[in-house]
Amino acid sequence: MAAKPSSSDHHSPPALPSSPTDLAAVRLYVQSSPLFPQLGLEFENLTDTVVAKWGHHVEILCEFLTLKSSSLDATEADRVYRYYLPTYLWCVVQIELHREHKIEKIKISGSGQLVSGALVIGLTAPQGCGKTTLAAALSFCLAKNKFKVANLSIDDVYLTGKEQEKLATESHPNNALLKFRGNAGTHDVKLAVDTLKKLKNSDGNSGNVKIPLPRYDKTARNGRGDRASVDQWPVVNNPVDVVLFEGWMLGFTPVGADEEIKKIHADLKSVDERLRRDGYDEVHSLIDDWLVIKVDDFAWVKQWRLQQEQASRVAGYDTLTDEQVADFVQRFMPAYDLYARRMYTDGPWRGRDGDASEKHNSVFTVQIDWNRRVV
Repeated sequence: MAAKPSSSDHHSPPALPSSPTDLAAVRLYVQSSPLFPQLGLEFENLTDTVVAKWGHHVEILCEFLTLKSSSLDATEADRVYRYYLPTYLWCVVQIELHREHKIEKIKISGSGQLVSGALVIGLTAPQGCGKTTLAAALSFCLAKNKFKVANLSIDDVYLTGKEQEKLATESHPNNALLKFRGNAGTHDVKLAVDTLKKLKNSDGNSGNVKIPLPRYDKTARNGRGDRASVDQWPVVNNPVDVVLFEGWMLGFTPVGADEEIKKIHADLKSVDERLRRDGYDEVHSLIDDWLVIKVDDFAWVKQWRLQQEQASRVAGYDTLTDEQVADFVQRFMPAYDLYARRMYTDGPWRGRDGDASEKHNSVFTVQIDWNRRVV
């Protein structure tokens, strides 16, 4: 067993692991992550066997990120060992807790299989901060470790292009925040609820049921976006272990205080009403545990979105111009100002009141800086 880090070790950055098999260095480097305390791991339990498993996960994450695990630079090592790996370990703990809770109920079908619907983890984070890449990396690593995963985004259930145009021109013709996709009110909430319920109700007793996952094409209509055709939706077979459900406005709680809303943006009143009345409460009630990525400055969102659009443009996709990106992002800023700070303080919205015993309600919080590094 390696020596326990001293107090001086805590204040000096540990050396980068030379490879995932450098167990002593891996142990110290992962422990230096600001996320590590949330894992609740006791030092005495960090045996070489445990740390070797961490190294195995690092190899998989590097495979996904197309990085060479034996020659990571400081930024890459920070991302893999101190950000993605602890987040992955937390996800696995939540899946195992969910399984244990289901086993406690001992529901056995005629075929002798346990009924065990999917755990839904809500991943909420500002646009452009890398949440989709994180979700994909977690999904890849989970799948490599024999978990069945479904990835879904709140963006995947935006209204169709025609429905969005109708919302903007007929239902809210003078509302700048509902002119384009993004804010509460621009989603097909029923589609989200139906999809999540199918995934949560998936089990080993219903045969080989295929569950289609909605997808949205943000490059359609010259960057205005439209729902992808159903034949382009990926399909997962039940049972599913975990759903990674991500979105920029997941966890936002309706405020209902008109005067407070008007101080930020007059058009937010309709958005808040939509958030409160359009079924978003049911969406949130279907989320079991939460992964919250926090930032200090929401102005970063504009630059991050510009980076993404420019990369898509270079790749040959139809995208928004830089001016359109600035206009598009500006429509999200009032919601960040009204809801996100509250969520950071009070926690994500739980939606409808349900049986508290059904949920662990764990929240894993990740604070990142402008460079998307964990702090």
